Amino acid sequence: MSIEVDWRAATSGPDGEALAERIRSFIHDKFQQVALPRFIRSVQVHSFDFGTIPPDLEVKDICEPFADFYEEDEDDETSDVGDATTGKEHGSLAEDEHLDDPMTSGHPLRLPPRMRERRPEDFQVLCHAKYAGDVRLSLTAEILLDYPMPSFVGLPLKLNVTGITFDGVAVIAYIRKRVHFCFLSAEDADALIGSDQQEARGQDDRPWSSADPTASPKRQGGLLREIRVESEIGRKEDGKQVLKNVGKVERFVLAQVRRIFEEEMVFPSFWTFLI
Repeated sequence: MSIEVDWRAATSGPDGEALAERIRSFIHDKFQQVALPRFIRSVQVHSFDFGTIPPDLEVKDICEPFADFYEEDEDDETSDVGDATTGKEHGSLAEDEHLDDPMTSGHPLRLPPRMRERRPEDFQVLCHAKYAGDVRLSLTAEILLDYPMPSFVGLPLKLNVTGITFDGVAVIAYIRKRVHFCFLSAEDADALIGSDQQEARGQDDRPWSSADPTASPKRQGGLLREIRVESEIGRKEDGKQVLKNVGKVERFVLAQVRRIFEEEMVFPSFWTFLI
């Protein structure tokens, strides 16, 4: 069953602007925690825009929420809307079927987390999500030039991350006054909704190439199929950029965007919204 999303209503207005700012701030903070290569002094994330094109959603299943969503956090009562929380440190749904004996696994024994009580009205929706929209992330990376001496001067590189295409399974769970949201890895998606996801990926998993040098290659089995970046560095002379060799910076930024997405948005990580 397909779902039509009123993307403009969902992403505009005070609530939409607040969510966009929270995502911008979240990604900015993640970049501040990254060890930068020596040729980059700093990275600043300036804006996040949802764009105007909605994702295509198809409901695959309605079921009970994952047990991870019932784990209580110490700051449950004071957590803010849109905070990203992690259900587990490691693992996947497939791995949960083969739990190790804590007495023989060699890992220190950990106390089980406190769990909220399940209620009959709790539910979870699994959706096949396809996206090829115009979401945009704008940031600036300051590049260090080593001529005529090391770290002689820094030039700002303006980057717009866009052209994102996505194909995967989204999870939306409603528990009390909270909505938990995340994506599933390809392995977990196949385990839960069958092989039609693999068949749908089919030819998309072939080696990908493009004449556009700013487009990143597809990762085998990755949820983010494609990301492009538009760049502009330093001042311009006669309409031409002073420096053009910014490929290393572009690749670094795109790699970090992928990493942040996969670490913070793919189960067992998830975002929780208070409603």
